[in-house]
Amino acid sequence: MPALTTFQDFVIATDQKVITPSTKILNEAVKNTYILKSAQRGRGDDELMQGGSSLVDMIQLTDNGSFQFYVPYQDLNATATDTMTKISVQWRFAVGYYVWSDEEVELNEGDQEATYKKLLKSKKQACNTSTFNGMEDAVWAFPSASNMEATAGEVPYSIPAFIDEIGTDHHWPGFTNIMGVDPDLEDRWRNKISRYNSADPFDELDGIVAAFDDMWLSVRFESPETASDYFENDMLNKMKILTNKDGVKKYKANLRALNDRTVTPQDAAYNDPTYSGVPVKYISTLDTALLDQEAASTTPSAWADGAPRYYFLNFSFLYPIYHSKRYMKSTNPMNDVKQPFSWVVYKNTYYNWFCRSRQRQGIVTPVGFAA
Repeated sequence: MPALTTFQDFVIATDQKVITPSTKILNEAVKNTYILKSAQRGRGDDELMQGGSSLVDMIQLTDNGSFQFYVPYQDLNATATDTMTKISVQWRFAVGYYVWSDEEVELNEGDQEATYKKLLKSKKQACNTSTFNGMEDAVWAFPSASNMEATAGEVPYSIPAFIDEIGTDHHWPGFTNIMGVDPDLEDRWRNKISRYNSADPFDELDGIVAAFDDMWLSVRFESPETASDYFENDMLNKMKILTNKDGVKKYKANLRALNDRTVTPQDAAYNDPTYSGVPVKYISTLDTALLDQEAASTTPSAWADGAPRYYFLNFSFLYPIYHSKRYMKSTNPMNDVKQPFSWVVYKNTYYNWFCRSRQRQGIVTPVGFAA
């Protein structure tokens, strides 16, 4: 069978749905860190993969108000009360692709099967890396109501869109609802905000660690009693404190300044720092995302330089969901009459981020950032 025909068949026969670790091809296009991995860890396909025309859930933001005191022989009037609130998001559509030419296949030398494997792996790896890098960038995109909340929007919700730091209307400018619910009317549909003095981040009363203490109580995280609890308890190991490089450096500087009053004595580098057992994790995308947000914001602020943010996230209630029929779904190789010697495979994904509880999410941010 001709080589060109067999390579097209080889592509179809060896299609893979997920990225695989690189062995012979060094992938220098990856990011330092991916929050997608943390958000998806420990979840089954029943949570991460769903069907339907949109993503919908019901949450309870209030009780039914039925409690009362009474005296003997008093009439009791029971009234049905709807306490459920619908939250919903629309699917967002993403695509990546890889391309090869007849000439590229024909001019490869050596064992045919080995050549095919290496060529196809390089193509898929580049496509998958681009897809996951794009999804990771989208996780930290500046909030946009027209692109994220609107039914006709183009991009998925970002984590900053769920985590407002302004506090006035409990959502970013331009938004009225978050996932179809107005947080200005529903106080349990608001994330938590704690502030620190960026001019003196080491102050014991209004510095970074003091703001961490306030946030910890606000989001009611359950502190693990031992280190093993964090790894064994699903509710605990989905908690993360995320920040940029400046944020990690300032938090570690706080630990050194406080010495052994907050943690047991350890190496001065404070590698993999934690707060009450929860990792303070570096997210490389935030190094540039915060600066991009500053440029896009209409409200002046010092997003990155000297004033880092710390996202307190509970991924038990915040995670991406993919369409069960459209997760990295590949087309067969296609070509065009105008480019008859070139071939393309598209990889299609429907997904969006879903937040089941905003009040369990929070942000520690500098004093002075307000609408």
